[in-house]
Amino acid sequence: MTGDNVRHEYDAPKLSHSEKLRVNALESQDALKYYQLCTESGTKPEDPALYEMGQLDFVRLQQGTVCHSQLEKRVKPVLTDPCSIETYVSFVEEVKRDGVPTDVYQWPDYKSRVLKKYFHSAFGNKRNLNSMSSAQIGTAFKHMLTYAKKIANSSKSQPATVKG
Repeated sequence: MTGDNVRHEYDAPKLSHSEKLRVNALESQDALKYYQLCTESGTKPEDPALYEMGQLDFVRLQQGTVCHSQLEKRVKPVLTDPCSIETYVSFVEEVKRDGVPTDVYQWPDYKSRVLKKYFHSAFGNKRNLNSMSSAQIGTAFKHMLTYAKKIANSSKSQPATVKG
């Protein structure tokens, strides 16, 4: 029997279309959409803070105290302690080498460890990651990986400087 036919316990479950939309809302931190999709499906939210923010946004929309365009303009927090390009490159290479899945539910312990290893100033505080759910860790990891890939790829396209 080959390994291709073996289902591992960490394989991603097959998700319905509405569940995929809900997970995408979680990953993108779209509070309003996450709240609406959790409510429609009766799913217990993995990220209670995001759910509550969406609930508040929903009420504010219903009351007319905020409009959709104001909600879309929210800015996600940016890390204040930039890392070297080599750090981002090493992070991307290790994740690729280890075959880490980007599914937010898979490998939370590994993702937590590697985030602390490479981005200690942002994720090294135990309270930071220990208070997060597996889905929140996975989402933070996915966002960091996307950003790190952009940094790593932009460094490859930069011409080498000649010292003279």
